[in-house]
Amino acid sequence: MPSAGHILLRWEGERLPLPSAARPADEVGTAAADATTIAEDGGTPHAGDAIYHYAVVAETAGGKRAAIDPLEIVTRVYAGGALVGLMPATPSGLDAQLLSGNRPMLTWAYSAAGEQARPAAFRIYAAAGDDEISFASAVAEAPYYEGQRVFRWVGAALSADEVRHYSVRAVTAGGVLSLIPRIGLCPSGSYSVVEKSHCPFVHAPGGAPPAIVGLIAEGA
Repeated sequence: MPSAGHILLRWEGERLPLPSAARPADEVGTAAADATTIAEDGGTPHAGDAIYHYAVVAETAGGKRAAIDPLEIVTRVYAGGALVGLMPATPSGLDAQLLSGNRPMLTWAYSAAGEQARPAAFRIYAAAGDDEISFASAVAEAPYYEGQRVFRWVGAALSADEVRHYSVRAVTAGGVLSLIPRIGLCPSGSYSVVEKSHCPFVHAPGGAPPAIVGLIAEGA
C-alpha cells in the first residue's frame, strides 16, 4: 500500500531506541508522501544537555507504519543548550590490560556504520585512584586509519599499586567528539559524563614487601 505521508519520531535519552516497541517515541514532525525533507516542529522543546534520536517512518492512509531501520536512526546532541556538530561513531569493545613493566594497553573497535562524520583521531582519557574521568583534556591521542577496525594504545609505566580508569572517544578534525562508550550498557553512552563502574581499569601490582628486621638470632 502506498505511503500517505511520513512522520518524524524522536526518542530522548542516552540509550538507542531499540527495540523500538519498548520505548514509545514522540511525534515531532510530518511530511507529505513525496517529500524529500522533513523538519522538526518549531515548538518542540530541547533540553540544555540532552541526547535525542530521530527516525522517519512512512505511514499508510490506514495508520500503519513501516519498520524502522536501525542504521537510519540519527542522533543529535545538545550540550549547554547548543547543538553539537556531526559526530563520529562511538568506539566499542574498549578493554584495558596491563603489560609487563606496568604499561597499560587499551584496545577498542571502531565501525564507520552509522557515523555522521569521519574521525581524525581517538582521544584517550584517564583517571587515577578515586578521581572521576574528566573530558576537559585528554592524556593521549591515537591516530585513526580508514578501514582499520581494531585500534591499540600503550601508555607509560604506572607506579606500583596505581589504579587507572580509562575512556576513549573518537574526534573529528573539527574537534567534535563521539559519545562515550560504556561497559555493560548500550554503547551510545553520554556526551559529558561516564560512571567509573562502566570504564575498564588496570591495577599495577604493589612493590616488594618491606624487609623484615629485628629478628631474634637463632639460639638466643
